Amino acid sequence: MDEEFYFEESNPKKSIIKFFIILFVLLILFLCFMLFKYKRTFNVKNIKIEVGTILDNDVDKYITNEIVNRDDYTLYLGKIPTIDGKVSEVGTYDYKVKYKNIVKKGKIEVVDTKEPVVELTDLTIGVNESYLVDEFLTKCEDYSKPCKITYKNESDANKQDKAGTYNIKLVISDQYDNKIEKEAKLIVKENYSREDIKKNDLTVDHIEPSYDDWNKKLILSYSKAVNGDTLDDDERYAYLLDLLSEDLNSFLPEDKKDLQIVDSEVIFVYNKYNYVVGFSIRAKLSNGEYTYLTKNGE
Repeated sequence: MDEEFYFEESNPKKSIIKFFIILFVLLILFLCFMLFKYKRTFNVKNIKIEVGTILDNDVDKYITNEIVNRDDYTLYLGKIPTIDGKVSEVGTYDYKVKYKNIVKKGKIEVVDTKEPVVELTDLTIGVNESYLVDEFLTKCEDYSKPCKITYKNESDANKQDKAGTYNIKLVISDQYDNKIEKEAKLIVKENYSREDIKKNDLTVDHIEPSYDDWNKKLILSYSKAVNGDTLDDDERYAYLLDLLSEDLNSFLPEDKKDLQIVDSEVIFVYNKYNYVVGFSIRAKLSNGEYTYLTKNGE
């Protein structure tokens, strides 16, 4: 008896459904794998910030993925220069983020795009008296110093040959050429000398180096203030230098006579025109204290 063979007809619709079920399962597995990988890895950002901006210490500002547990991350910003928490210098700096045992490095680009904050003053000079354009500038706040001040119109540099009041347009810029324009008055007078005003002003305005403990006592003073640029030719300054080479203990205050000077520093005393009106000497004593020397130990 002959055997009979038959083939079961396949169902195309069922095959398609099975294919899509398998594809769906593979897709779910792939998405789970990617999610697992995403949670275990991270990427850092390259960031651009303005100088003077407060440096953010939140790690989520520096990475691209969502943070699940902050304790797993450590942010290292030690290479970025700051003053009082604010980024203080233009440049490109590296930073690092550590996630468990993985460390990745990013870059912070610090830029300066802001104009300086400035204040000007009006100047009064005598006819044909020379002056510096910098003397108009009384304040310049900027992270990218030095500030530079120039005439907007070069012809304004030669107004002092005739008495009168002139409006001078000035341009103040920082080292990255961020600029601001301001206007000040130049007053040119007959029978007047700005240089004499500077020399006759013996009012103390500031000292360099600056110390909060300064007692306002001078060991040498001038009857006329002196331009710091000409100090090397001044007899009183030469005397001060000779004084420093001698025994300074005789200038100690009476209540410090039993101590010894182990170090000393000259303090320059200036008026508001930055002319020298005198000198102080700050001395470090054998007991670690500091004092200021005076004539005859007064």
